[in-house]
Amino acid sequence: MEEQYSKTKVYRGELLKLSPKTGPAPNNYEVNDRLTTELERLKLKLGVGFEVNVEWLPGTTRHKKGKQILEEVIGNTVLIYVENFDEAKHLLTHGFLEWLLNQNTKWYIDY
Repeated sequence: MEEQYSKTKVYRGELLKLSPKTGPAPNNYEVNDRLTTELERLKLKLGVGFEVNVEWLPGTTRHKKGKQILEEVIGNTVLIYVENFDEAKHLLTHGFLEWLLNQNTKWYIDY
């Protein structure tokens, strides 16, 4: 079977590896829209973070300190790497709260 997707993707200067058998398919736009709707609900509920975005990249493999990560925050974007929507929704909430905490600690790290 021919691979439909490239094995790597560059996102904001970082190289992401995509698994050819689980790379993003065209029907995944529905899940991305559902995650975006959930993020908007979180923003309205908390009244902050209106500049935050979510990107769902199923099949992407990222490692930090030798362990595979399922979600990470880069700048104002929450990147989610799992395929299951329910798990992705949970990780979106975690990532949004991580972004919120990073806003309060950013000043200490920069100083």
